[in-house]
Amino acid sequence: MSSRWTHLVCSVAALVLALGTPVAAAAERHGPLTVRTQNPLHLLYLGPRPARATLPSAGALALEVQASVSNLLERTPMVGGWAQDLDLEIWRFVFSARYAPTRWIDLGLQVPLLRFDGGFLDGPTDAWHGVIGNSGGRRANVRRDRFSYRLAPTSQVLYDVDEVAIGLSDLTVDVRVRLREGGDPSVGPALALQVAGKLPTGSWQDALGSGAPDLGAWILVEHGGRWLAVHGSLGLVVPGPARALAGIQAPAVLTWMAAAELTPTPALSVLVQVLGATPRILGIQSSNETGVSLDLALGVRGSARGWTWQIAFVEDLITLGPSVDFTAMASLGRTFGP
Repeated sequence: MSSRWTHLVCSVAALVLALGTPVAAAAERHGPLTVRTQNPLHLLYLGPRPARATLPSAGALALEVQASVSNLLERTPMVGGWAQDLDLEIWRFVFSARYAPTRWIDLGLQVPLLRFDGGFLDGPTDAWHGVIGNSGGRRANVRRDRFSYRLAPTSQVLYDVDEVAIGLSDLTVDVRVRLREGGDPSVGPALALQVAGKLPTGSWQDALGSGAPDLGAWILVEHGGRWLAVHGSLGLVVPGPARALAGIQAPAVLTWMAAAELTPTPALSVLVQVLGATPRILGIQSSNETGVSLDLALGVRGSARGWTWQIAFVEDLITLGPSVDFTAMASLGRTFGP
């Protein structure tokens, strides 16, 4: 990222914090943006879906469909070829459901679909990087809208897959347990525990899943006043032995999230969010994959008459890391019950 972009991010964060002095009881909130790092190798594994520490009322059922598109170019040369050549666009569609049998617990299910292709966004990506002072770069030597999904860090090719029109990825189930009620200055922060598991339902040969189950757990926190709230999470993911990447995957991954939510009206929230994780891939000569992921997400969330929606844009904060060049995401949901 350019210094100008870094200064802009810091300025926005400082302004949000300056406005965030609690002045009254908490207003209606929508929670953090439900985005994750869209690197295709990371999508093989369980990833955190940012969530509130405040649970819904007993009997509430929420259904949602989410779509995101990401653009990525990561190439690592080696003698005689490329150790890594990821040049593609990733489409991810997620159908999710959450149900709260009691006010102390809720259950979630995510059904993701993935599409890999050469796409059409290389030109707009170049234009965007020019705006933020990072024009040219790695894209100067590759043709636009090409497709490559190849990982061969040694003489063994781990992945060399074709374009995928659409395919089922790995399902995720999770449970949230309320640990502490709160979330506003009068009673202190709200706390919850989220535990999740990933089921190997996607084809590992087509890079739609890892071929193994994963487990993860996160502590969620939420606190704020009438106009501004902060959300955070800290957790650990323990992946199962992936069919293709078991020899180079990390034994455990630490993840974190911090978000500031400005709520000018009960029907609309503006969010600034940072997501990060320790490396998932180890032992290969590619700083693009063995580095820390760090994403900045900017977006809005809204609700009206039981309907909910969100729109977000995600940009990588570390150039030499596994975070993708950019992600655009939108979702639409419906809540039934209390």
